[in-house]
Amino acid sequence: MTNKPTSDHDEAESIDLGAGRRLEIRPSTAGDAELLRDFYEQQSIEDLRRRFFRVYKPPIEWCQEWATVGDRGGYAVLAIIHDGHDHTM
Repeated sequence: MTNKPTSDHDEAESIDLGAGRRLEIRPSTAGDAELLRDFYEQQSIEDLRRRFFRVYKPPIEWCQEWATVGDRGGYAVLAIIHDGHDHTM
């Protein structure tokens, strides 16, 4: 594990998972709203039920609110697996 930031985020942690994969754990920022929306959009109905106990694909406005919770005194963390050109949240 390294404390070296892996992106533009000062508090990012990076963990080498092997096989060219890396896990990045960091606070969310306003720029993550589309990443959050894409995450929800890629989930099947069954995956949404298993993860969240309901089927809900939030609008971009909700994702923007969630991604910027730190601006209002909250704290949100993202865990992103980078695999070459792909990433999974």
